[in-house]
Amino acid sequence: MLVSKHPLTGKVDEAYRCALTKRYLELMEDLQFLGYSQTHHPSVTEIIINTFGVLRHRPDSHSAQELGYTNTDFLRKMIIRIAPPKMFKDLLTLFSCLCFMARKDNKPLFLW
Repeated sequence: MLVSKHPLTGKVDEAYRCALTKRYLELMEDLQFLGYSQTHHPSVTEIIINTFGVLRHRPDSHSAQELGYTNTDFLRKMIIRIAPPKMFKDLLTLFSCLCFMARKDNKPLFLW
């Protein structure tokens, strides 16, 4: 894992690098438990983004809440309802991983 070097000394903070590496490995272990595959899901994520795109206009936080974009149960039901059969399992896996990371970091699923 690459960690930026100190601008004056050019040295890597080894303790920080170790902490980040540990956090990364723990996260990958947790995500694998949820079904995430480091060999499969990165390319699937690219396909999903290229297929469905990204939001053209970022909604304000009030609109996002009204539309249900902040409600994980609503979003999961939308995936179940409209996901193409071939992508269904991968979409739910990736969504579960996103929800897990948001809960773990005590952050909202999306930042508007």
